[in-house]
Amino acid sequence: MKKMNATKKLLISSIASLLLAIVALGSVSFAWFSMNKETTSDGMQLKVEATENLIISNSTTEIAKTDLNSINTDSPFVVTFATNNDTYKPATHDSTYATFPAGLKFVTNPQDVDPTTGVAKSGQTLNVSGVVTNVNPSGNPSSQDYYVDFIIYIASFAKEMTDVKLKAQIISATKNAVEVTSGSLMATSIDFYAGTSVSAASFRGTLNVANKASSLYLFNTSGNVDDVPYNQDGYLTFVLRCYFDGALSSGGTAYINTATLDTSTVSLTVKFFIED
Repeated sequence: MKKMNATKKLLISSIASLLLAIVALGSVSFAWFSMNKETTSDGMQLKVEATENLIISNSTTEIAKTDLNSINTDSPFVVTFATNNDTYKPATHDSTYATFPAGLKFVTNPQDVDPTTGVAKSGQTLNVSGVVTNVNPSGNPSSQDYYVDFIIYIASFAKEMTDVKLKAQIISATKNAVEVTSGSLMATSIDFYAGTSVSAASFRGTLNVANKASSLYLFNTSGNVDDVPYNQDGYLTFVLRCYFDGALSSGGTAYINTATLDTSTVSLTVKFFIED
């Protein structure tokens, strides 16, 4: 009986230890960016390109022009946005839109994060809140503390493209004209939404600098195949929600942390293309 009780106590102790470990891991998953909640970045610049079988603009008037060489003042395949005067606090994506309507959340009690460990202080619980939405469908950048939106319109110039796979990829991320390969700017991220609404139905996925080789399908249909309209008949609309993902990590260490924090402006180039 004593041996059985000892075994039972050992089992209970093991379960308790496992539960504590799980709780600790749960805290690590978002505590690091709450510690840096009040630290801002100098913002980002965004250049959006399209392959020559597509045309792209941030204006519904421009995208519908009949003269290819007059679109975006002779730049039908490139749109550039600059937000040098904006600052952004880290957030992270969450697709629970009923609770987090912007698709982003942040920690509201950074004072309860241990600055040494980056997790909740003993006896404290970390709380999250949703970022307030501020979508601007006019095509101009719409910024807040946590993100900036860019509206992009895409069409085909010669004729409608049917049954194609439209994709997007971050092809470059630079700081002072030097490619970003490490540090907190690796957490620069873009959530892609089809149309002008931000919702679970319109969300197409996230791209970030840390996983720059990845690409994203932009059609939410069977096989990701759909049509790109002829610009005289219509266009596709996408919201690109740009932010710094505090929860993005490598090897258990968050890209945004006190030791490697970089508040420089990051310049991104995103390309839209048709998969062969």
